[in-house]
Amino acid sequence: MSLHSTSEIDTPRFRLTHLISLGILVIIFLGTGWTYFRNYQLNQAIAKTQNDIQVAQQHLANLQAQNLDVLIVAQQTMAQIDKEILWSKVISDLIKIMPIDIFYRSYSASANGTLSLSVLAPSYEAAADLIKLINNQPRFSNAFVASLTKGGSSVNSTDSLISFGITFNVASSTATPATTDTPTL
Repeated sequence: MSLHSTSEIDTPRFRLTHLISLGILVIIFLGTGWTYFRNYQLNQAIAKTQNDIQVAQQHLANLQAQNLDVLIVAQQTMAQIDKEILWSKVISDLIKIMPIDIFYRSYSASANGTLSLSVLAPSYEAAADLIKLINNQPRFSNAFVASLTKGGSSVNSTDSLISFGITFNVASSTATPATTDTPTL
């Protein structure tokens, strides 16, 4: 065999192998370049987002610093309003639950949330019903009656009224709302 014939046989295969390898190498370089380009774009987007977050946090800190005093005063005022008792609302709630045959002669309230009533009732049962009604209200607690007195009425000497005083605690309007149901007799 001659040398010349062997090189002619290997040459076309050698060129085809080089061409395939060169094509694969180009595809790898393009793929690697595309990956690095996308990675660079994503890193830029992350950096921009982190910068936006820092700017927003700084802006929020500036707003909080500017309005912090006003915000603290507003929160304290709202907390104080929530704790205060609106006595007109309490009296209105009492009138709503009051049976028809019970009369409030007077009432007095204290700053610590205690309400004292001077009451006239037609019977001991009516007095007990009023005490139950007050105790069943979620806004009222610790109802206490020191004594009950039976006396004659000025209209008819055979009728007598029960006179008593009742003292109980009143919760603030936001602690437990009073019910607005009227009792049935």
